[in-house]
Amino acid sequence: MTTIRFGILLYPGAQNSAALGLADLFEIAGRMARTTAQDTPQLQVDLLKEEAVYSTRYSVDFA
Repeated sequence: MTTIRFGILLYPGAQNSAALGLADLFEIAGRMARTTAQDTPQLQVDLLKEEAVYSTRYSVDFA
């Protein structure tokens, strides 16, 4: 199965609810896509803090 991985940047002043809402949206979209097609890629979202982009990752795996 193919995995599509992308990040949402949590920059200073960004609303956590907006970033988590996007993560939820992708999780729901991935779940719906898997119910309609067997070859649907798995989505993986990383929430990244700007001040530590290379060292801090909050991974959300929608398997």
